[in-house]
Amino acid sequence: MSQRLVINLVNGTGVAGGVKKAVINADDIFVVSAVPDGFSDDKVNLYTSEGKYFQLTCVSSSYTDSVANAINAALISNPGGRVVEAQTGQNVLTMSTTIQ
Repeated sequence: MSQRLVINLVNGTGVAGGVKKAVINADDIFVVSAVPDGFSDDKVNLYTSEGKYFQLTCVSSSYTDSVANAINAALISNPGGRVVEAQTGQNVLTMSTTIQ
């Protein structure tokens, strides 16, 4: 697995939404999954090995599977590399801080 995973964010985070890329320790990611619950079907969760998770908000529920697949593909694409970027296009709006 790669050491760092980069995910592009449409809306960004931080002061005035100025941070447009999320960088995550890829070795800590346990599973990536779209989690439809009937209320917020536009979410993708990145679960860590510590039992915590990050939540990505997608542009709509129709993109959650493609975002999850792009992240999973990026994680296995370059096992010896240092940084890999998930090809999510403009489909991820925001990313939450770690949720316990």
